[in-house]
Amino acid sequence: MAGSARDYLNAPIDSWFAFYNSGYAASMTPEDGLDVTAPIRTNVVSQSLVLTRTMDFWGRTGGISIVVPYLNVESSLGSNRSAVSGVSDVSFLWQMNIFGGPALTREEFASFVLQTFASFHLYMGTPLGEYQSSR
Repeated sequence: MAGSARDYLNAPIDSWFAFYNSGYAASMTPEDGLDVTAPIRTNVVSQSLVLTRTMDFWGRTGGISIVVPYLNVESSLGSNRSAVSGVSDVSFLWQMNIFGGPALTREEFASFVLQTFASFHLYMGTPLGEYQSSR
């Protein structure tokens, strides 16, 4: 989902990090699954900005993140075209190591040998828009 403490973010506590993620996907699907003469074409450009703060949770490395996604989706079926873009559902992520990832200061982190670890992640999405059945 986002840069997570020790999973994707091997860092000391009391640090701030910003991540930028981007992706592109394209697909072409026959309208009824069998007819190849009327393909539905879809292009998706997804981006997100993630701001993470690492901290000490009961002696374990953890972090809190806010994720702000931006999407651009374009679909077409023959001459019919539709596009939508904008900020998607902002989300929050809390992650914490269960074992193997002690909370370390910058000085301690410099000499730490990475161990096997497991972590816990709690994701909360915030639906921002409204559902429009015609779109």
